[in-house]
Amino acid sequence: MKQEDFEEYIQTLHNKQFETSRKPSAIVNNFYSLITIVIISIAIIIYVNYVVPAQQANKIKTEHKTKS
Repeated sequence: MKQEDFEEYIQTLHNKQFETSRKPSAIVNNFYSLITIVIISIAIIIYVNYVVPAQQANKIKTEHKTKS
């Protein structure tokens, strides 16, 4: 490929407008992925803030009952 041809090819690529629309399935997939990440994050926050402390409190109560 000659230098002039290459420069012309590059120029046509720069002038071309790429109009690509996203497929609806890709948009829905991204939405469901985002919702999944949010739900998992909420579940982890609830588990760490409520379930683990409750389990530790129950463990402490049972240890006090067995010592008595």
